[in-house]
Amino acid sequence: MKYATLYMTGPTQSWGDSSDWDLRTTNIFPTKSGVLGGMFATLGIDREFSSEYYPKVKSVRMTSLMFGVPNIFTDFHVVTNVPVALTGKLNSDISKRNLVTHREYITNVSYGVILEGDDEVIEWLCSRMKNPKWKFSLGKKCCIPTEPIYSGIFNTKEEAITEAKRRYNQTLKLTDTTSSEKVIRVQEECGFNDHTEILRDNPKGNRNFGMRYVKNYELNA
Repeated sequence: MKYATLYMTGPTQSWGDSSDWDLRTTNIFPTKSGVLGGMFATLGIDREFSSEYYPKVKSVRMTSLMFGVPNIFTDFHVVTNVPVALTGKLNSDISKRNLVTHREYITNVSYGVILEGDDEVIEWLCSRMKNPKWKFSLGKKCCIPTEPIYSGIFNTKEEAITEAKRRYNQTLKLTDTTSSEKVIRVQEECGFNDHTEILRDNPKGNRNFGMRYVKNYELNA
């Protein structure tokens, strides 16, 4: 069993799961679909052909550590040439082809993500993180990381978590800031009997998602 540490920090992040159409919300933790999708991008796996690869990572479990307290804000985007829902065709009235969408983003927070799985699977997932085919975004393509995401593969979960904490403390030092937070919020993938929340962000490919059981708790900072 190996444990990969990813560190995610940037001006904005957005981790949507079940929202569609003109309101796109964000989770306060990274979604598993977003993280694995980002790693598939580094490997050069096109979304259209991703379904054949997801069974390979089915047993991978994810734990997320939240550093800081997230602020969520809403931005507005105009989408052009929107088809009519009933017909699937463009409205004959050009002025009605545009749609204002509302999209949520997170600021003021960084994440450490620990991926746990079989040695060969974790090593394969991380094999192009330092030399990616396509970029790893923080949820949406417009959310660009300000520090390298990949932080290494470790033999124990404790080592992986320690590395995530080290990266966050390094960010504080680089930005000449301090944190008043006494705890680190954690979302850990688990079995059914231990869960406190059910998420619909377990990717199956072709925009299909299964359920994921997680438990939420806190660690000392």
